[in-house]
Amino acid sequence: MPMATLALGVPHTTRTDNSVTCEYAQQVACDASLLWEKLEEKTEAPEKTLPVSDVQVLSREGNTLVRSMRLGGGLPIKEKITIDEPNKIITFAMAEDSPDIKGQVTNAMTPAPSGKPTEWILTYKLEWTAKSDAGKKQIENYQPESLQMGVEKMKEICESWQAQAMQGMVG
Repeated sequence: MPMATLALGVPHTTRTDNSVTCEYAQQVACDASLLWEKLEEKTEAPEKTLPVSDVQVLSREGNTLVRSMRLGGGLPIKEKITIDEPNKIITFAMAEDSPDIKGQVTNAMTPAPSGKPTEWILTYKLEWTAKSDAGKKQIENYQPESLQMGVEKMKEICESWQAQAMQGMVG
C-alpha cells in the first residue's frame, strides 16, 4: 500500500550493502476496471512495461501463478504472483528457490484523494535482499528509475486506452 507521506511522482529509495527498497506512486486517470485489467495483464506479459525477457508462466492456480523471466541485466528470477482483486494489490514474491534475490514487488491501486471514479493512485514498491553475489550485484546495479518507468508506462497505456474509449463514446 502507498505510504501516507509518499509524494506522487517522486521515487523513494533506501539501500544497504545487500538490499534495496524503492517505492514510486503516480496518479492515473482511467476507470478502475481498466487499470486493474492492465495490471493483471502485466502478470503474464511484463515485457510491455518492463525491460525483461524470456517470460514463461510455469503454473496457474486460482489467483496465483508462478512465472520465470530474465531481468534487464540478464539475471534469471522466478516469482510467485498473487492477485488480490478485492484489495487491488498484486504481489510478485521471489520464489523460495530463487538463488539470487529474496523479496517482493507490489503493485497497488488506491482511490485518488479527489474520490473521482476515474482517478487512481498507482504505487509500485520493490523490496529486495541479496542471497548471493549475483543478487548483490543486481541490487548494486538496480536503478530506481526502472520502477518509475514501469509506473509511468502503465499510466501512459491506461490513459491512452481511456482516451480511446471516451472518443468511441463521443463518436
